[in-house]
Amino acid sequence: MGTGGIIAPPQGYWEAIQDVLRKHDILLISDELVCGFGHLATKK
Repeated sequence: MGTGGIIAPPQGYWEAIQDVLRKHDILLISDELVCGFGHLATKK
């Protein structure tokens, strides 16, 4: 939930993880949204 803070992956992580994902034929979907507060609007 990000309440304890967020630790960004080290430089080069996303490039390195691509080898693992390709090897195992895995699709990675990353959502960078930390807090959904205020992102959803309701119409009355």
